[in-house]
Amino acid sequence: MDIAGLAGLYGGPMIMTAWYPARYTPLGYGVRQGNVAAGVTAGIYLIREFSPELKGLLRHKTPMTRPPEVMPSSVSATGVKGDNHHE
Repeated sequence: MDIAGLAGLYGGPMIMTAWYPARYTPLGYGVRQGNVAAGVTAGIYLIREFSPELKGLLRHKTPMTRPPEVMPSSVSATGVKGDNHHE
């Protein structure tokens, strides 16, 4: 997280409390709300970072369906190898 991001996380709630009743002090309430915002932001970053691993752990193992097999060119439509000559 950068300095500007931290200033926004803490400065925003401090400015917001200017319109709150007197029992909410900008320093006390602003820092408390900034801590909550920083914690939520850190949690989101952790989820984004480790989501590929978490998806792999949480994914249920379902049986995969086999893709249709492609016949090699040496096998004819009858399934007999070497029966490729057409009359």
